[in-house]
Amino acid sequence: MAPAPRYLIHLPATSADLAGAVDLAYALARSLGFLPEIDAGETTVCAEDAPHVRHRVCCDLLVPGGQRCGLRTDHDGDCAAEPADGQLSGSGGSGPTIRS
Repeated sequence: MAPAPRYLIHLPATSADLAGAVDLAYALARSLGFLPEIDAGETTVCAEDAPHVRHRVCCDLLVPGGQRCGLRTDHDGDCAAEPADGQLSGSGGSGPTIRS
């Protein structure tokens, strides 16, 4: 039996620059992360006129205990499931680029 189809929700939000978009996307992903339907590790941002060029926001590597890293893609130091104090505000970095 084929698996049931899944649907992605696109919730457009705009920012004047990439750093602001990354900050907003990270804040939204973190604030909604308690919902099991939210996959914060797959959060990306793109320019309005280049939706096929996406910039990853969260690290998403596996950490001990089977959880995913909850830090930004370009974080310093070891991965962690939860950001330490002071790590919620970002560097505004763009993270790796993903072309679809």
